Amino acid sequence: MNAEPFVQFFVKTSDGKQDRVKHPDYVAISPKGGRVSLYDDEETTTILSALHIMAVEKMPARARRR
Repeated sequence: MNAEPFVQFFVKTSDGKQDRVKHPDYVAISPKGGRVSLYDDEETTTILSALHIMAVEKMPARARRR
């Protein structure tokens, strides 16, 4: 999240879903690290248990341009 410039990424979870993080303001980690909150452009919030995060992957370069 602290990369400069910021690189968009996907958070993949144990249920097979993936959420896109377009900007560092769109993600928050709880103080103890047990929960991760993800936000989207519609201000929908997804709260994940950190135990269910299976991968964090950079978005392909062509998809980042959108």
